[in-house]
Amino acid sequence: NLWESTEGGNVIYYYHQSTLEKIIARHLGETFQSVTEYYLLHQKLSFVFDRMERYNRPIYWDSTQMLSFDDNQVFDRDKSTFTETRTYFDNDTIFQQIYSEQNHASDEATDWHKETLTIIGRFNKLIQLIEKK
Repeated sequence: NLWESTEGGNVIYYYHQSTLEKIIARHLGETFQSVTEYYLLHQKLSFVFDRMERYNRPIYWDSTQMLSFDDNQVFDRDKSTFTETRTYFDNDTIFQQIYSEQNHASDEATDWHKETLTIIGRFNKLIQLIEKK
């Protein structure tokens, strides 16, 4: 179980024989859920697939909440928006990212060093969970 977001989450580790090959982390929140898949090649991070679902309203936003906040919508999962990011690594460095949304910053504007540290930091936290067992 993961408790890094308001609604928790979970992580699953996949092995081939005794070698870690893939990690899937799901984070749940009041206004989103994300699933991130980490793929390893030769025991190094090689590919990350991140899928984010953003809800139109928090999951508890019912007609009472809507009226008390003078809103015009209740939580409706069918109104969620989705984004996907595919990140490719070589030797612990990002060499390509592909985004599903069209308005994402161009490659020139992306701070690749910071992006690499962020993704590898999240990955390392999941690895540390294994080591604590």
